[in-house]
Amino acid sequence: MDYRSYTGTVVIKFYGDGKLIYTSKEITGDTDLIPFEVDLNGVKVLKIESNIINNSGVAAHVGLSEATLFKYK
Repeated sequence: MDYRSYTGTVVIKFYGDGKLIYTSKEITGDTDLIPFEVDLNGVKVLKIESNIINNSGVAAHVGLSEATLFKYK
């Protein structure tokens, strides 16, 4: 299966200690990489959730690539 042809829509949400801190734009199979930054200062528990908004009948696969955590002084 070619995932680039996926026509469903997915949104990724980040929660820090139960509070929503980031929501991605809508992602489909042909969406290019989305660089973003999330401030995690003071966050003890990080939850990453993917929500299918519109399913085209196929399983949605969403992932993070080259994720890096930095500690700012």
